Amino acid sequence: MLSDWPGEFRDRHGVRAAVVRSDGGSLEVVLGGIPHRGDSFGSLLPELQEGELTYSQDLPVTVAGRDDILPVLVTVELGRRVDGRWDRIGVRLASAHGVSSRSWPEFELALAELARQVPAGVEIATCVSCGLSDYWPGASRGLFGGLGCFRDNVSGYLAVRDKDDLLEIWDTNSGWVQETFRCHRFRRRAPGAGFRGGFPDHD
Repeated sequence: MLSDWPGEFRDRHGVRAAVVRSDGGSLEVVLGGIPHRGDSFGSLLPELQEGELTYSQDLPVTVAGRDDILPVLVTVELGRRVDGRWDRIGVRLASAHGVSSRSWPEFELALAELARQVPAGVEIATCVSCGLSDYWPGASRGLFGGLGCFRDNVSGYLAVRDKDDLLEIWDTNSGWVQETFRCHRFRRRAPGAGFRGGFPDHD
């Protein structure tokens, strides 16, 4: 299902209305009626530099075990591209329970901080906290959308304990998913799960 998140892009030229669209795997940002499509913010907005993309998103959570949503304001910071690389790219989150203490280089880190800010009994219930997702080991995770989903190999993934185990089953993943997405196969991540460990703490 495609979700639309309204927002704006702000840079030295001014402010433009924006819409961020996602189906959990692909990403689209519409600016001035022009769609920019890709799999991450850094790759689909190379021509938009030294600015901030801010949008509102309803983040799936559970409250005392029941499904709910948490409104979150997301700000993606884009620096300059130098030799094909961003000199600065990061994300900040703000909710009724707190704001990011810094600009984080990965959505996972920003969401982990948010998970520690919410009241007891409230838990983030998205791919980043799912017991069937993990990151490719030994490489940069990127800002957003770099989780591999193992919903079609549950038993194989639940047996993963280290990097070698994950590499052995990596080709059985069902594709890339975004940290803020949730599907009907969601299951709470256990401490020490997989290669990356638990969430929000990598124990």
